[in-house]
Amino acid sequence: MQDPLNQQAITEHEQLRSLVDEIARSASLQNINAFADLLEKHIRFEERVLFPYLETILPEEQLQSIGEQLEELHSNIATDDFADEFWV
Repeated sequence: MQDPLNQQAITEHEQLRSLVDEIARSASLQNINAFADLLEKHIRFEERVLFPYLETILPEEQLQSIGEQLEELHSNIATDDFADEFWV
């Protein structure tokens, strides 16, 4: 989709990748803080703006397909034995 909200998400993903590359080269406190700030803002944007918007414009079949793809992706990720207290 080529709309402003989707473009913002793509741009922010690119910025995050760029910051990861910079941190890999030089893990300065400035780079780490910039990454943390952008990541927090991006997550909030996706949760509060982008995802609700997509839920209103995408057909139910497409949303269901996306959900199934995400479920498959997450089920293929190796799990660890760490008990995450946050989710308990």
